[in-house]
Amino acid sequence: MLRLKNLTKSYNGNYIFQDFNMDIEQNRITCLLGKSGSGKTTLLNVLSSITDEYVFEYSDFKSLKYSYIFQEPRLLNWYTVYKNMQFVLNNSKTEKQTTHNKIINCLKMVDMDKYADYYPYQLSGGMAQRVSIARAFLKDFDVLLMDEPFKGLDPTQKENIIDRFLEMWKENRKTVIYVTHDLDEALYIAYDIHVLGEKPTKILYTSRNAYKMSNEEREVERNKIWQILKSQI
Repeated sequence: MLRLKNLTKSYNGNYIFQDFNMDIEQNRITCLLGKSGSGKTTLLNVLSSITDEYVFEYSDFKSLKYSYIFQEPRLLNWYTVYKNMQFVLNNSKTEKQTTHNKIINCLKMVDMDKYADYYPYQLSGGMAQRVSIARAFLKDFDVLLMDEPFKGLDPTQKENIIDRFLEMWKENRKTVIYVTHDLDEALYIAYDIHVLGEKPTKILYTSRNAYKMSNEEREVERNKIWQILKSQI
């Protein structure tokens, strides 16, 4: 269990979090679900220390290694797909052949190995995001943070890419903290769902073991969470 206790963060005098507490089960996918402006991305940035000027009483997250999948692929335009992958391993002491094999294996997991010599401008949005997922799994990490990485993709692309991501996750089953405001997406991907809301932000409800639910149970849970989200509009 990873624990965050009594987090407080403000911006221009407004409290985003005040005495905020959260527990994350390790080696599972936990979703942070909430409307826009509910502090989801800020929370990811706090956990990974991307942002500063916050205080807490206790955190298990400070000493961990992170990988990050953003809303957009963030590939380097002047590098090929292969070079973009290689770039995150530049400081690694791994042997050249081992690095090559690792890159190709990660690209194969998302069906992008045949595009290793392509540049980002030659890829569709869905293809570029698949590369960003492969890149995130390339480097060793304790926690994978995902900030709405499937936002803006068409439904066919989205379903395929989510399934590819889940296949890769099952290979290592590391801890994943996943941000979205899409309820159906959360119920499809997550083990646990923390519903965020109010100001300062707090956890309004936690859905446990969503992946184990029958279709009927999932529909009941969906309606319950939907009513909570509606109350925040």
